Amino acid sequence: MSGPCPTEPVALGFDHFAVGPGRPVLVDYGEAEYLASCGGALGLYDYAHVGLPEACDGVDDAELVPLFCKLKSRAVVLWPEPDDTGNRRALHHAAMLAEAGATAVGLVETPDEIAPNEVRGYVDAALRAALSRALPARAVVPWGEPLDAGAMFAALRNLLARTLAEPATTLDAIALWCLHTWLVRDETSSPFDVSPRLVFQAGDARADHARALRILAWLTPSPVIVSRALAAHLLPMIEADRPTLLLDDVGGGMLYRRDMRTLIAAGASRDSTFLSARTKRNPAGRSSCFAPTAMATMGSLAEDARLRAIVVPMAPVPAGVARGRLTLSRPPDEVPALRAQMQAFAAEVACALPDAEVALPRNLCTAARENWAPLIALARCIGARVGARAVEAAEALSDAAPPPSSNLALLADIREIFGVDGQARIPTAKMIDKLTDDAERPWGSSRRGRKIDARELAERLGRFGVRPTVLRTPEGALARGYMGEALLDAYARYLNDAEAAQMLPPTVHA
Repeated sequence: MSGPCPTEPVALGFDHFAVGPGRPVLVDYGEAEYLASCGGALGLYDYAHVGLPEACDGVDDAELVPLFCKLKSRAVVLWPEPDDTGNRRALHHAAMLAEAGATAVGLVETPDEIAPNEVRGYVDAALRAALSRALPARAVVPWGEPLDAGAMFAALRNLLARTLAEPATTLDAIALWCLHTWLVRDETSSPFDVSPRLVFQAGDARADHARALRILAWLTPSPVIVSRALAAHLLPMIEADRPTLLLDDVGGGMLYRRDMRTLIAAGASRDSTFLSARTKRNPAGRSSCFAPTAMATMGSLAEDARLRAIVVPMAPVPAGVARGRLTLSRPPDEVPALRAQMQAFAAEVACALPDAEVALPRNLCTAARENWAPLIALARCIGARVGARAVEAAEALSDAAPPPSSNLALLADIREIFGVDGQARIPTAKMIDKLTDDAERPWGSSRRGRKIDARELAERLGRFGVRPTVLRTPEGALARGYMGEALLDAYARYLNDAEAAQMLPPTVHA
């Protein structure tokens, strides 16, 4: 360790620095620590090193400003002295570095004792946290004060309310989804193995779906806005940077690519693996595709992606409704503090969540329960009131109608027309006639302008395990059609219909 603090600051390693991008910088406090880092004793060859005086409270900030300006456009990690005074001093220097133009600033958090071979892991973790917290070309200082989770959530919710003219349940869902993205980044400490997709579904180009996507870039870790891509482009980025993917699906382009549909759907689970060509960098040809993903689209989602998504319908803002004006590339002043608090909140609750009991609404279908479980668990960690609002949001958004020409919409229309009757025997011709009677429904023109036929009806209902059979009509004739019992099972399983579930035979219901 270095001796008593001299009158003049002893700053080591700054002389050879040129302003501009370069390797990340490790700032050590104390001459001995600096020499150990520079000498490679700690195995930190990928970092540039500088040293600051140890426990020197008399150093004037004005003397450090020109030195910190040399670290402009670099990511900086500070290794504070292991006490409260050292942490406060490092936080103060982190703020100065952010002001001087550092792109990211992090603090190493270590236990009281650390082995030399563990040093690299702690420094790398601090760098990853700093990069995820940073805004584009703007460092965000770690949160160093006691955290009030309720106040943090209220500030996050108020920011969304000022910038998006959406219902309260929508704003709550967006706020909780943003919070969950901070917890799913680190696979070693994250309590969640599932990250639901957040889909801003618009029926009109004037809706706020693209604006909402860009506001998420203020509030999520390592955001990347993508307007057009192949899965092969995104997989290396997911592996290296652990980003939050924000897919601006202009015109539904990405939804028509099979590789991107697979990435969107499969990437909701942490254990999903994408196979690709073997390369020198990836000799196994395997890549993780797990990443929190939000998407703005006017297109219809494929069923596999929709079942892994929280779909937020968005419409144009009504005339006369006030909505905060903003420059999307320049976030409001409170955003840096919010990002730091969200990261600190994620670190605090990560250990408590795996043991938490999450009671979910019984009226949600299985897919919706899996999607909402992480968000409701987070909400209840904040407080009972926020937990109740999360349940309300889940019930409101999970009741959204399926796309009008989807298989689920067809099943829902059959249920509405013919009701719930386990003894029903419905001939195919009668079912088609009833479905196509309403000109406002798509079944009169679903086959390139022609009405749905028996073959298409059988293919669509076959997805739910409902298959046509031979029926005897009341007149005694034989005709192909559908049994009420099979339809009951489909209603209960796929439409989450409680009335149909109660009418099923016990063996089927089980």
